[in-house]
Amino acid sequence: MGCSNRLISSSVTLPLSFRGQNADKGDLIAVADGEAGLAIIDISDPPAARVIHQINLDDSTAKAVAVAGNVAYVGTTSGQIVAAELDSGAVLGAIDVSGGVEDLSLAGDLLVVLDRSKVSVLSVADVVPQLLGTMNHNRRLSDSVGSRIFNANPVVYL
Repeated sequence: MGCSNRLISSSVTLPLSFRGQNADKGDLIAVADGEAGLAIIDISDPPAARVIHQINLDDSTAKAVAVAGNVAYVGTTSGQIVAAELDSGAVLGAIDVSGGVEDLSLAGDLLVVLDRSKVSVLSVADVVPQLLGTMNHNRRLSDSVGSRIFNANPVVYL
């Protein structure tokens, strides 16, 4: 069965740089908004959906996002993971995992980060990410097709 019966009830204009991902928390959606950073969109009234916070990520490109509770974790091409509160748009903290982030995956309070050469595991139990460990990988990641990671705690699939 196709998607031909879908109804578009609203749209939100994002900058032309948008090539990212999105994750949701009820009435709020976090969008990895490319060069524009992290966009938080309020969809509580779908016909009037709107960007309520646009968070600049200091000259870095937002590539991937995951949400846990009221916190969005956004991975950047400069290798940072930034934690931001959805309701307020406040940046709660950041950690550098080096290497440009390709994808993020959350399972419980573990955030798994995929970059070009390694997989990093971070704890988000205290909201601000803390590095637990890394493992190198030799998987060839494609620039043309999004590279994805799936975290089925305790197993991670590339």
